[in-house]
Amino acid sequence: MSWFDRLRQGLSRTRASLKGDAESARAWEMDWDDLEFALIGADVGAKLAATVVAEAKKERERGTPFREALEKALLDQLEPDQLRQKLRRVGFDLDVTRKTVEPKGKVVMVVGVNGVGKTTTIAKLGQYYQSR
Repeated sequence: MSWFDRLRQGLSRTRASLKGDAESARAWEMDWDDLEFALIGADVGAKLAATVVAEAKKERERGTPFREALEKALLDQLEPDQLRQKLRRVGFDLDVTRKTVEPKGKVVMVVGVNGVGKTTTIAKLGQYYQSR
C-alpha cells in the first residue's frame, strides 16, 4: 500500500467517524463537550473545534436544528472567503494571481529529520519554480 493510499484510508476513517458522530447527534445533542471531542478526534484541532462548538451553540439558541447549526458552523470556519477576511485583517495581502508552476503535475517529496530545513527548502523550491 502506497503512502498516498494510507493517507486516503486514514482520512476516510476520519470522515466516517465524524459523519457517524454527526448522524447520531440526537443522542448527544446538548452534550457540547462530546461534540468538541469528536471534532478533535477527527483532526480538526482544539482551537477550531472550540470555535465550531461556540458557533453551533449560538445557532442552536436561535432555534436552528442541531445538524444545520453544526453544518453552518463548520462551513463558516472552513470557507475560504472567511479565512481571507481574517488574514486581511491581520495584514496579509491576498490579492495574488494564481499561476501554474513547473514541474507541472509532478510531486516533490521532501524527507528529513527535525530541524534540517525541509520547510525552508520547500519555500525556496516554490519560489524557484514560480520565477521560472
